[in-house]
Amino acid sequence: MQSEITTVYQCPEFNVFYQDQPYHKYWKQYPDGREEKIASVTKITGQLDKPALLGWAAGLTARYIIDKIPDIKSGKLILTPADAEKLFYTAKAEANRVKEEAADYGTLIHATIEDYVKYKYMGIGKHPTGLIPEAQKSLDGFKRICEVLKVTRALASEKILYSKEYNFGGTIDIVVEANGRIEIWDLKTSSGFYDEMIMQFASYRELWNENFKEQATGIRGIRLDKKNFLPYQKDFTDKQNLAFQKFLCLLQYYELNQLGEE
Repeated sequence: MQSEITTVYQCPEFNVFYQDQPYHKYWKQYPDGREEKIASVTKITGQLDKPALLGWAAGLTARYIIDKIPDIKSGKLILTPADAEKLFYTAKAEANRVKEEAADYGTLIHATIEDYVKYKYMGIGKHPTGLIPEAQKSLDGFKRICEVLKVTRALASEKILYSKEYNFGGTIDIVVEANGRIEIWDLKTSSGFYDEMIMQFASYRELWNENFKEQATGIRGIRLDKKNFLPYQKDFTDKQNLAFQKFLCLLQYYELNQLGEE
């Protein structure tokens, strides 16, 4: 299923477009019709190894098999060699199933928060209603964070932007005025904050500041835990300059790899 194509950036030399489905892709189109791929923020930071994710996947695979052991011991589950092989591959697929389920939940939470922010702080649309209990708990947690951090207005929600200076694209979750300063907020439903996320936050601030006069001075991670539904937030402003330099190194690495594939 293909989504609509969004025009992200226009200048005499080229236009930049974005399509969410099916590939989450950005690209340039020149006046002569030539097209050129543009990397997204998540594509760039996604080059990093994720040892914690590998351990998580291995743990899920092992847990799936361990849970079957009582049935095997009792004789309730009798395995032929072919059955054992099938069980192994099913166990391996468990990590992908849980990952996809988490991605679907994250998409739901992002859409819920986007609707709320636009309604509450931008006067657009309606307050989210008819939510499943988990989404309602996450929304309630987000509201508490907004109260604690004294959010007075939102400048943008799910804003798709392009950096002409550095040639990358990205979607900023939320730009707010909180505690008297403009901040970039990024929503997560993960179990924690990780280094690559801070690079994302910092790159989103650069994206915003390149495109708008009202500058963001802070970056903040907002975590709505999908297990206990408790809200967490952390200010990463003191790390943003170093994090962006790391991001630029990853961008250069990505661009060099692209040259090697031509």
